Amino acid sequence: MFYLARHAQAPKASRSFLDLVRSALLFGAASVTRSNGVLLSLHIAWHRLTVSPSPRELSRFLGYWVRTAALGVLAIGPQIVYFISSMMPYCPSLRQRFGWEISMDHATEDRSWCTNAKVNWTAMYTFIQSEYWNVGLFRYYQMKQLPNFMLAAPIITISLHAIFEFFRGIAVPRLVVLQPSGRDSRRGAALTPYYIHWLFLVVNALLFVHIQVATRLLTACPSLFWHPATLICDDSGLKKNVSPALTRYGRLVVGYFLLFTILGSVLFPSFYPWT
Repeated sequence: MFYLARHAQAPKASRSFLDLVRSALLFGAASVTRSNGVLLSLHIAWHRLTVSPSPRELSRFLGYWVRTAALGVLAIGPQIVYFISSMMPYCPSLRQRFGWEISMDHATEDRSWCTNAKVNWTAMYTFIQSEYWNVGLFRYYQMKQLPNFMLAAPIITISLHAIFEFFRGIAVPRLVVLQPSGRDSRRGAALTPYYIHWLFLVVNALLFVHIQVATRLLTACPSLFWHPATLICDDSGLKKNVSPALTRYGRLVVGYFLLFTILGSVLFPSFYPWT
């Protein structure tokens, strides 16, 4: 969803608050349609942290973070409202507690997960994921799932390599060829929230979800495409006005993406677990 959000290449204090509101609304829409959309709020949180005024300017500091909290409500609030409203028909005790009237046929007794709902607004979601989809910590680590792990191995390998290299400070994606020296650190700082978001999704894919959906899950990260782009060509000849040569890793990356696109276009519509 954040492909649609307006953003700059580096955090700037002059960024319009209205732009952030628009981004928060889009992130909120994403969080309603997919649970992992809530992670998109990290982009707003990172920007607000980097341009926050000093606590010494107390009134300005407090006003700034009140507005930041409002952005958080816009980005995360829709998902919370969705989860709570979904639980109400199945949890009479919650309806009585909040005084809600549901104009539909609903349960007269609490479901088993309703006791957890009082302290965990994701109780219904986590119950459904666990009970009907067998989603949980390391639950997918079974020998019969080995083919699915092999299917996800390329995208997981690319992701782990990219994240590791980025946080080591080695691989900063070059958005513009041959930029002046000294800009890598600033550009790296601006890209950090994208890699943090990517890291969250990779950890979630490895520990909890059905591993074969990792490819589809991780393609929401633009940084997934930036890193392979840095591996494709050897730019050592650019200063000599020589066309860059395709590297050994570049051939693997191009081959993988072509295979995934062509073969996946056939298998996925045929209901095979391609992504």
